[in-house]
This record gives sequence, C-alpha cells and structure tokens, in this order.
Amino acid sequence: MVSIQGISDNQLNGLSGYGQVSKLTGSESFTYALDAAKELVAENKMLEADVSQKTMDFMTGESDNVVDLMVAQSKSSIMLQYSLQLRNGLLSAYKEIINLSI
Repeated sequence: MVSIQGISDNQLNGLSGYGQVSKLTGSESFTYALDAAKELVAENKMLEADVSQKTMDFMTGESDNVVDLMVAQSKSSIMLQYSLQLRNGLLSAYKEIINLSI
C-alpha cells in the first residue's frame, strides 16, 4: 500500500473523478478537503451497498455470478483501505499543524 506522503503530483493528476489538483490556501483548502472527504465517504457507502446487494442475491440464489461478487468485494475493500490511508494522512497533517510554533 502506498502511503499518502509518497503520492506525487503526477499520480494525483491521474486520478479521475476526484477533481483537479490545485494550490489552495486558507479556508478554500479546508472546504476542498472536506468536500473530497464527503465524496469519498459517499462512494464508500455506495460500494458497500452494492456488495451487500450482490451478496444477498448470491446467498438467495437470485444470482450465481461469483466473479461479480468478488470484484465488488475487492473494489469495496480497496476503497476502504484508500479512505483509511487518506484519513491517517490528514490526521498526521493536522497534528503537525497543531504542533507548529508561531
């Protein structure tokens, strides 16, 4: 797993669906980070609902496609791991900012 600190600007520009990377300052950067976090949580919830539905369909016999179920579970797991790494990176940055002496 790649840490948040190890992601370069070029890799961030290659991420689709998460907007353009730009240099923001002050309250704009916090608003941008908060909106991105909200979108990430919403996408996690959507993927988890998809996994739950596919699991229920498989268990009840409505679907016999194991491949779709496994792919959905993998997507959900990867997105959750990414979200946790992002959260850890943001918390680390917050702690560093709090500990700065002015």
